[in-house]
Amino acid sequence: MGDKNLERVQRLLSKLIRAPEGVAPALPELAGEERSLWEGLIRPHGTLDPVARLDIYANMYFFRIRDALADDFPVLRATIGPERFHNLVTDYLLAHPSRSFTLRDVGASLPGFVRRHILLQDWPWLGDLATLEWAVVEAFDAADSEPWNAARVATVPAEEWGSRRVVWHPSLRVLRSEFPVHGPWQRYQNGDSLGALSAGETWLRVWRRAERVFVVPVCPQEGQALGFGGALGLLAEELAAKLGEAAAAQQLAVWIAEWVEAGLVCGLEPVTCPR
Repeated sequence: MGDKNLERVQRLLSKLIRAPEGVAPALPELAGEERSLWEGLIRPHGTLDPVARLDIYANMYFFRIRDALADDFPVLRATIGPERFHNLVTDYLLAHPSRSFTLRDVGASLPGFVRRHILLQDWPWLGDLATLEWAVVEAFDAADSEPWNAARVATVPAEEWGSRRVVWHPSLRVLRSEFPVHGPWQRYQNGDSLGALSAGETWLRVWRRAERVFVVPVCPQEGQALGFGGALGLLAEELAAKLGEAAAAQQLAVWIAEWVEAGLVCGLEPVTCPR
């Protein structure tokens, strides 16, 4: 078999194995070259006809993706149960078939999909929970960077702080949720029962330190500060408008100390145009 024919066979088998509704329903859609290529490509074996033989691979393809998603979204699976999770993955792959060579990316669209799924009628926090679990995946896989310690932070001259911006650790994710989904996430880590949730705005700080991902609730002001991105002087002005100048300065100092201690600060770089 030449290279071109091999490539055609590989593309055809990939198409049939990945067909959302299975091999048999996909066969009538084959036409022309694909139809000719399929005929006689796979021989019957024992009690298995060609479709049944290829279905073995198609089923394992689905199960492998389902299991990978279960690894990335374990609390979601524990919340709705294995059977509903299986059906959710089926629905998801019909709408979002995998387009990547790696299983790492297959769950990227699941949080958004869950937010539109009928399961929200019984578990309205599922979308926020899936978003948190994907943020944990991203934080774990994010690039590393050397955090600044307190001694290094102290080398920045006091008069320059207002024109500096924080360089965050690449793993940092800041989430705003309608439900306190960090509760069931943490209970799952502890092996406790998950329980139900009541609505309540929640800001979460998600980041990795060494090989561990942390999920910590923060107040709305800190959540907004973590996502600010501008010069610290401008951030201080925004806080002062809400808290007063003295309280804002004190609060910002407390936050920066906490961020440094948590390993979140990887630099304080000058901002060319702080305004």
